[in-house]
Amino acid sequence: MSRYEITGTSFFTPNGVWGAWLFVCGPCVSGVGYAILLREVGSRFTQPSLMLPGFLMIAGGLAFLLGAVMMLVGRGQTLVAREIVPRHAQAAHVSEAARWPKSDWQTIKSQDNQPSNAP
Repeated sequence: MSRYEITGTSFFTPNGVWGAWLFVCGPCVSGVGYAILLREVGSRFTQPSLMLPGFLMIAGGLAFLLGAVMMLVGRGQTLVAREIVPRHAQAAHVSEAARWPKSDWQTIKSQDNQPSNAP
């Protein structure tokens, strides 16, 4: 039975990048609209104009929601799968390598280590 290890990375496509910008900038635009609204309502001598602040707050809210959807849709993934070799299979490869015939150098070295029969 083979085992596999799967590693992956995720990234934003161009639509996902636009979604991230909308997700971050939408509340900023709403904040600017709210600041303009406070300034307009706080002025004593002029009739407050609520069109621009209302438009900015609605546009910022819609940009935030659209950005969240675009970030979810605009994602990509790259997956890489590789087979994991079990430990007993690795041990079989090692024992198989040990069965190979010895080289001449190893044979000479083993002969040097044996006691000689010379007087």
